[in-house]
Amino acid sequence: MNGLRGVLGDEISLLQYELRRHPRFALPWSPDAAFGVPIDQSLGREHPIICDLKAARKLCMTQTLTMSNVLEPFLTVVTSEIVNSAITSTALACVERLVTECDLAMKEGDFPEFKFAEGLDDVVDSCKSCTFEAVDSTKDEAAHIRRAKVASRSVLAGLPDNISDATILTAFEICLQLVFSKRASDVLRREAEESMLKIVQGACGMDFNQDEYCDEAAVFSLDVIRKCLKDLRESNQQAADFSFEQTGVEPSFSKPPSVVPQHAFLTLGALLSDPSVTRTARERLVGLRLLNAAVRSLPKDCHPLPRQVLLTDASIAVLRCLGSVPPPPAVVLCSAMSTTGSICRKLGDSAAAFLFILFRTAFPGFTQMKSHAVLRELYLESIGAFITAPGLLPSVFAAIDCEPQLPVVAEGFLNILESSVQSEFPLVVQRSSSSSEFSSVMDVIASTDLQDIVHMELQPLASDQDESNAAAHVVTRAVSVITAKIMLDIVESICIRHKAFSQGRGQKVEESSVATVEEVTAQRRAQRAEKKKLRAVAEVFNAKMGNGTGEKVLKLVMESPIVSSSTSGTTVSAEERDGITVAQFLRMTPDLDKSHIGVVLGEPDEFSTCVLAKYTETFAFANVTFTDAIRIYLESFRLPGEAQKISRIMSSFADRYYKQNEPFGGPLSSADATYVLSYAVVMLNTDRHNDSVKKKMTVDDFVRNNRGINDGKDLDRGFLEGIYSSISEEEIKMSDEAGMDGLTRAHWRSLLLEFGAMEDPHRSFSDHRTIVLPKDADLHDEDVFRIICNGSIHAAFALLDEAEVRQEYLCLLFVLSRWLANYVSLRTFLFVLQDTTEAQSALEGFTLIAKCAASYRIPNAIDLVIIMLASASRIRNTSLKGSVKEFGARIKAQMSAVSLFAVARQSADWIRSGGWKAVVDCVLSLHALDLLPPQLESDLCTYGDDIVDSDGNPPPSSKNIPSWWPARRLQSSNPSNGGETAKPGKAGNGIWSIFGGGGSNTDSVAEAIHPPEHLLLKSPEELKARELARNCILALTVEELIINETRFIRSDSLACLCTAISDSAPIASITKQSSGPGGSEKSYKEKGNGLNLDTATATSVSAFCIDWLCLVTLKNRDRLGLTWPHLHRLLMNSIHGRSESGPLVVVISAT
Repeated sequence: MNGLRGVLGDEISLLQYELRRHPRFALPWSPDAAFGVPIDQSLGREHPIICDLKAARKLCMTQTLTMSNVLEPFLTVVTSEIVNSAITSTALACVERLVTECDLAMKEGDFPEFKFAEGLDDVVDSCKSCTFEAVDSTKDEAAHIRRAKVASRSVLAGLPDNISDATILTAFEICLQLVFSKRASDVLRREAEESMLKIVQGACGMDFNQDEYCDEAAVFSLDVIRKCLKDLRESNQQAADFSFEQTGVEPSFSKPPSVVPQHAFLTLGALLSDPSVTRTARERLVGLRLLNAAVRSLPKDCHPLPRQVLLTDASIAVLRCLGSVPPPPAVVLCSAMSTTGSICRKLGDSAAAFLFILFRTAFPGFTQMKSHAVLRELYLESIGAFITAPGLLPSVFAAIDCEPQLPVVAEGFLNILESSVQSEFPLVVQRSSSSSEFSSVMDVIASTDLQDIVHMELQPLASDQDESNAAAHVVTRAVSVITAKIMLDIVESICIRHKAFSQGRGQKVEESSVATVEEVTAQRRAQRAEKKKLRAVAEVFNAKMGNGTGEKVLKLVMESPIVSSSTSGTTVSAEERDGITVAQFLRMTPDLDKSHIGVVLGEPDEFSTCVLAKYTETFAFANVTFTDAIRIYLESFRLPGEAQKISRIMSSFADRYYKQNEPFGGPLSSADATYVLSYAVVMLNTDRHNDSVKKKMTVDDFVRNNRGINDGKDLDRGFLEGIYSSISEEEIKMSDEAGMDGLTRAHWRSLLLEFGAMEDPHRSFSDHRTIVLPKDADLHDEDVFRIICNGSIHAAFALLDEAEVRQEYLCLLFVLSRWLANYVSLRTFLFVLQDTTEAQSALEGFTLIAKCAASYRIPNAIDLVIIMLASASRIRNTSLKGSVKEFGARIKAQMSAVSLFAVARQSADWIRSGGWKAVVDCVLSLHALDLLPPQLESDLCTYGDDIVDSDGNPPPSSKNIPSWWPARRLQSSNPSNGGETAKPGKAGNGIWSIFGGGGSNTDSVAEAIHPPEHLLLKSPEELKARELARNCILALTVEELIINETRFIRSDSLACLCTAISDSAPIASITKQSSGPGGSEKSYKEKGNGLNLDTATATSVSAFCIDWLCLVTLKNRDRLGLTWPHLHRLLMNSIHGRSESGPLVVVISAT
């Protein structure tokens, strides 16, 4: 108590000092008092406000403190009209601190006699009626900011049990008025909005007693709210006027607080967020933030009424905001995405319908934002953060993509992401045999001859683009890079979830539960397979049924029996049963051309009429408003143009609607009246929304045209005016074609009923189905990965290519700089400046893709990853000349090589022909470039016993192998190799032993063979590049992959490796090429990558392949039957076309 008394005394002194500074409240003898201000003589020449403060000081020292005697003098100053804004601001600050102290005292139990709730009500009411003399705009706004903060602090102090609903709403009104004030500055709006959101978060996060809550106490009049918002915009006061009392809210004052504030905030936030209600982006942004704060703060098990608002008004408002045309500002769009995440988390497994519209309509809209670069970037990043949430994509796939009666949305959106990357990074694959080009990764994976692929590159942008399109093209390319990162993030999330799921399966779990999950997953995959068949039939329907009839559709369906009618157990005729089958196909099959459906339904033949009747019977119109029913019906197909067909269709609708609503006693007295009115509504829709109609129908015209249609009587004018207003405000259109503009409330309600998110008491139980997001969708990560696999590989290669482009731009920038004069230091500086961030992200993406592909056993994906990494490493260049410099001077190429061999080692069991061919080509190129580690060359030269001929004599030494080849370099030192020292020890006894590896060979023939041009490295840059390249290759431990680990890989992978080695050995071509005046020599071509090799290089590579395959065969003695046929074929191919006395032939014969 003493602490509160001290705080109260301090606040009284502070406020009294501020009052004394004003002439009206100055001391009587002060010079400031000579201001002509009248002073009450009966109170000792002091102002009553000063007297109240002095009396409060005495009371706090002598009497028991209560909420009223603590706050009363301060609230008097707050509501006084004779004080200025500075004094009011000080008084409000004192009230805020006293409320905080009183709250602490109540929590500690020091003041049980406090009437805390009544005191807080007084504080909020005083803030609402706060008035003051204007001084200047800065001080006035400071007072308004303090009003909002005091109101917010009072609400938070009183929650959950010591404040009423009315007080909460009043505090919210104070902040909302300041937010929408036209004269308020950005600072005032921001502070008021922050205080408003605190109130929302506190009020929506509290629990309540549902037994004490009355549903009728929270009925809102949306029309009145719209009118209040309109008045709020048009107000010119600094604090605009808005009150929930005008909106029809009758809050309950029971304690604990009821759900009224939750419902109020959700409804108002939904209205402000809806583009059809708000006019400015600022209003929409406030609404989204308000809605997001309310949704995030709702308790886990909230009352059905707020949840209903969340499903209907809030969801449709956010969806319309995301899909509005033109697109909203970036900050509004990002706020909408944040609210989207909050709604999905709060709805949980009931968010299937919401996600369906998101993936089908809202998200694909980013492809239309070609002129909004920043907007596309922020939107994509927000989408990426949303869809990479754990388990979201598998759940959407399981709930929607596997549902036969729903369109494919997850797969469709992922395909859009892939197309966005491919549009800016077209992938071209070159083949050595036919030089044909493939336009996408899909073609590469589909090709069966992957081992022929030798080079891949992303084509640069066209150089003939004009300057006006250059900037837009760069921005679009940047957006495609963001899309590529999103795809890799999806793969990363799948990889993480798969690892966690695998670890979880290793723990003790019930076998029955695991079996159940696997059975459900298998069932969903079977449904998806059936759905693919259904989509194939739909494609045929769309292609051939432009002039179709019911009989033609029946024939199509019967040829592909995928639709089963629900007539089992009932007595129906054959024609009726066929009509039901066709009707179900037209009604339930997704992605059918709606124009073709309208044509079939409008045909006059007897069977088509039966199909129309059965089609209309699939709709549930019981207790649905007339306009909503006709919207739902006409949204499912496109009306044909002929009047007779329209008449037949609307007559069928009228019969169905009247039959289902007759028990409810609606305004329509017969099916004929319903038919006439429905036809009139179709004409009204055309009149109001067709630009070719110049003279529009008025409401009086519409009412007059429909006189006497209700069996000779007039329909109620209010009923007709409601129809006219509904059709005029929202056109009847198909949502599939109209995008988000076609998402009316009637269509959204119908979709919620279809998904089972809302219950329809007038629909039979057998008609109900519930589509929810499953919680056991972990196994569907594999399905999602198979969908995104191709695109993610393309995305990773796009990021790698973009890193190369940025590096080249950086080099060009510094080359043009004249302040760096020294060329060598410039190159060194550029080498250090190479940005590897983007490259590292891309290579990590390749690694994750390969890891997932190995886990899900997708060999083609692993092969393609290895092929692309080999291409990025620049080891497999078509020419050996300059390859050492190209590889050693580029950090990205070395990083790609590291990733290449890392991926090959971790996925060796699942590499097939294409992948092993890329690995073998890289190893052979490294051998030809003299970059392989010396120990590996030595191991390949000493794989077994000494080779001897049939007489036991060693093979003769070759005069064609010079000392500068790798195997010879191991035995001696040569200046041409940079002065490297040979490794001491026993001479090799492999195939290189006959080439002079066992001693010095200085024959004239060998000396006459000069080193090839690609090995003549003289400049300091080239020598440095070779040193860096050798260090990189040395760290890769290539021998572990290509030799040691071959003992453990699967047999099918080992067979592909042996095939790749045997096919990669150079073979002599038939034609001879002139080598100069001295004669001619055979040209050699490596089968896989099109390298033209000279005789010495070809012999070296061939010998390397033989040694390699021999060593692999020896390492796999237990699988000799698998490796020996490949070795035998390699030996036979190497002999073909060579001189019988050549050294290689002699060695092969001895082998």
